[in-house]
Amino acid sequence: MMTIHRYAEEWPGTPNCPPALLQQLASDDGLWVHREVASNPNCPFEFLQQLAHDDDSQVRTGVAKNPSFAAAPECQESIITENLIALAEENIPSNRRLFALRSPHCPIKVLERCATSIDFLERRAVAENPNTPTEVLQTMITTDADRVVRQYAQTNLDSRSTSQK
Repeated sequence: MMTIHRYAEEWPGTPNCPPALLQQLASDDGLWVHREVASNPNCPFEFLQQLAHDDDSQVRTGVAKNPSFAAAPECQESIITENLIALAEENIPSNRRLFALRSPHCPIKVLERCATSIDFLERRAVAENPNTPTEVLQTMITTDADRVVRQYAQTNLDSRSTSQK
């Protein structure tokens, strides 16, 4: 592990940290270092792209909130989609997956897969998502065991027909 510079103004979490030091720190194997580098607005874009694929969710969140990364929406969308797909492939429902299902960026294949989740809150999130395919909503209305999920699916479907008029 690399030795961190002793001057606080050059620590990775401070805005005065030079990009060259951030570049060195991006290859450090310390988790807290990655978190700080990902959040730093001076971090070079190519290293933000690298950190966007980090295993740690706090590192990825730091990248997503970084103003330098926000300036490149085409990269954000691919990273978001990649992370949402990874969350949906988990077999155990989680709060992270629930939030992903509520996202307007959630891919359709993820919504389709989670429409039959064992967790009614996840199914409700799918029923509420404006991007859930009509066929999936219709299936949820007729087959879901939870009346609240069926109601949300119906409301979503009704709002589509109202907005088309």
